[in-house]
Amino acid sequence: MNSIEKTIGIIEKSWSTNPVLVKHNGYENPIPLRCLLNPVSNEYLAKLKSLSLPPTFKEFRSFTNGAELFKDELYGQWGLKLYNIDELDHESNYHKNQRTQDFILGDIIVGEFYGDSDLLLLRADPKSTDFGYIYVVLPLDDRKDWYLVSRSFEEFLHQFVLHQGNKFWAT
Repeated sequence: MNSIEKTIGIIEKSWSTNPVLVKHNGYENPIPLRCLLNPVSNEYLAKLKSLSLPPTFKEFRSFTNGAELFKDELYGQWGLKLYNIDELDHESNYHKNQRTQDFILGDIIVGEFYGDSDLLLLRADPKSTDFGYIYVVLPLDDRKDWYLVSRSFEEFLHQFVLHQGNKFWAT
């Protein structure tokens, strides 16, 4: 079992059944959080095979067609939505059209954070030195100010679960 499978196992065992209260930055969060992994179908897996994506992201996607990670169960103001396969193109194109000066070849918006306007970006240009890197796109800041949060989706997912959905890059 590799790291992606282990992390998915932790999500399913500890976060998918019942909402959980957590501590963020030493303080108890009074709002329960939960993770939900969308099921996959044979049609989805066939579509996934045809996409050119970094290996660890593609591996994660072989287990789930999108997800809600550490979503605030009461108000929906916390957590991360990872887009399903049908949303990936639409959301990436939408945001690229809104901010043409900030996005470059190979940028894929793979998710959005609930409660603010931050986006999760995957670098998917195999010719680029940052292929597979994960960035957090800030709504008002130029590209140079975006957070580089990990060098792979596997690393990002592991850290995000380890920090129970807390934005570890901003603390």
